[in-house]
Amino acid sequence: MAALAMSWRLARVLQHLLTGVVLTLIIAATGAPSGNPRPWHAAAVRWWHARLCRILGMRLIVQGAPRPGALLVANHISWLDIPVLGAQGPVGFLSKAEVRSWPLIGWMAAVAGTFFIARGAHQADTLRAPLRARILAGYPVAIFAEGTTGDGRDLRHFHPRLFAVVHAEGGPSLPVQPVALRYGTNAAPDPQVPFIGNDRLVPHLWRVLCHPGIEARVIFLPCIASAGSSRRALATATRAAIARQLDCAIDPPPRARLPRDSSFRVWTPAPSESPEAAMRHDWPLRVAVVTETYPPEINGVANTMRQLVAGLRQRGHAVALIRPRQPHERAPVVAPSPDAMTAELLVPGLPIPGYRGLRFGLPVYARLRHWWARWRPDALYVATQGPLGHAALDTARACGIPALTGFHTQFHRYSRYYGVGLLMRPIVGALRRFHNRSAGTLVPTRALQRELARKGFRNLAIFARGVDTALFSPAQRSAELRRAWGCDERTVAVLYVGRLAAEKNIDLAFAAFAASAACTPNSRFVLVGDGPERSRRQRRYPDYVFAGAKVGAELAAHYASADLFLFPSLTETFGNVVLEAMASGLPVLAFDDAAARELIEHDINGLKVPRADRAGYLAAAVAAVADRERLCRLGAAARATAETLGWERIIAGFEQCLHEIVPPRAA
Repeated sequence: MAALAMSWRLARVLQHLLTGVVLTLIIAATGAPSGNPRPWHAAAVRWWHARLCRILGMRLIVQGAPRPGALLVANHISWLDIPVLGAQGPVGFLSKAEVRSWPLIGWMAAVAGTFFIARGAHQADTLRAPLRARILAGYPVAIFAEGTTGDGRDLRHFHPRLFAVVHAEGGPSLPVQPVALRYGTNAAPDPQVPFIGNDRLVPHLWRVLCHPGIEARVIFLPCIASAGSSRRALATATRAAIARQLDCAIDPPPRARLPRDSSFRVWTPAPSESPEAAMRHDWPLRVAVVTETYPPEINGVANTMRQLVAGLRQRGHAVALIRPRQPHERAPVVAPSPDAMTAELLVPGLPIPGYRGLRFGLPVYARLRHWWARWRPDALYVATQGPLGHAALDTARACGIPALTGFHTQFHRYSRYYGVGLLMRPIVGALRRFHNRSAGTLVPTRALQRELARKGFRNLAIFARGVDTALFSPAQRSAELRRAWGCDERTVAVLYVGRLAAEKNIDLAFAAFAASAACTPNSRFVLVGDGPERSRRQRRYPDYVFAGAKVGAELAAHYASADLFLFPSLTETFGNVVLEAMASGLPVLAFDDAAARELIEHDINGLKVPRADRAGYLAAAVAAVADRERLCRLGAAARATAETLGWERIIAGFEQCLHEIVPPRAA
């Protein structure tokens, strides 16, 4: 039945396209001598856009209206932006020149009054006169100043050249009207709508046709007066207005130059490269990934690196993994062959004090240079900031290899838990200097992106996190495991998964369970993980279940067999365990921070309290444990959220970041 409905919708789209062809022929035959559209021309184009939105099942929520005589500047998410904006009035568009050569669509766009600009030709000044003539005739023109589509969660650089139309000698300055576009809501942007990465029109159109109902929000913001303002100032002000409306991160403009003493060359797209062109480079890459933690080590960074390496290889890239050698491993003595698709360099390492099983790599500068002389990567990703990470970044700069760094651990926040809080600022300074020497730093959340930007970190972009929803699933729930914990089906099993260490704020987890158990005696506390606090806590709380470290199916069974997940940490960059718990159908209680801020809607698919509100956290835990029906409802919604967060799309976004810093290869 669903396939029949989609086929019917597709047939209606094709019929509507034919209607557009007829309209275009009529408009071409009756065009106004001035070149500006006749009033009924504009009305017909607007009707066509509005009907297309209805056929696609879109619900438009519009605030304000386009102002006649203004330059409209909008953020760009998808080709759907065109019909969505076109349905609001007699709006013309500035598009990339390639669109004009598209069969049928390019011809229809040209007849409808679209202006075209060639990539890299810097034609904004030459198009000023016809654009101004149309705008002054009362027909607004919309531009997408980012020059490419984004995922709707952040804004890219707005190109000042595209604002040339607002000024002219001897003529009035035109106002600029920011337009904020959002599919879904600010808290939950629709992940199916963005037309980015390796998307192609036909598969994307089918995805839209299969969508149960797209909600598009169009907010026409107050105009910005352009008189006396430079193009750059207008671009900055417009971008800021849209970002405030959408509550999204402002992605700093690409860094086009490096210090004079640097031999590291960074490629950035030309300012006029636009929709998709600057972001689409489909050739396979050779990528070196440097990390000082990797499975079988158990932590969020190690798991993320395993998914990243496997995901890049599945997408056809050659990946070399560089990490410290574990005590039981032997290092290869030769570099890989130049055409190897997989490679691994194990370097000497030393144990990290207080972190049993973890090692940091030694700064093997000479070995890296030797390796990369034989197997030269197109790009480098440095996930950790230890001695090995520093050596890798230094060597890459010396060899001219583009590099990205990852901000996976908030070391500066750890300092307060170990009595050296005074070192927080120096640690932040050292991290900033390290990351700012790369072409870009990838962070997991928009909140962290904004925080680091305030601290002076540059070129920040999002590398989100995914989850294996096949492994972590409610289907893993085990009555046998619950009996081993001493639980029956009426017992509320409260779970903590993570390192048992001070920086994870585990004092609050123990306090929250104690308060809950006092009100709901039929409850049990299960702790999965290891760390320096385990032995002391186990002696103090002999009735609690200390299960030790778990991985794979065993870990998944522990998640699915519990009823509430406590996540009290205040030092996370993300918190992969939140995603794993949600995928397992387990409601999470966390502070409004990191993964919880991004993924949890309070009392919809989980529970969250204001950051560092200890009393609020304790009260929320007591109330949650006392209400089994509520926990079941939240767990089901959490699973539904996690099902949209697979790793494939995350890896595709990372791949796009790599292509941004790698010079395009010759055909």
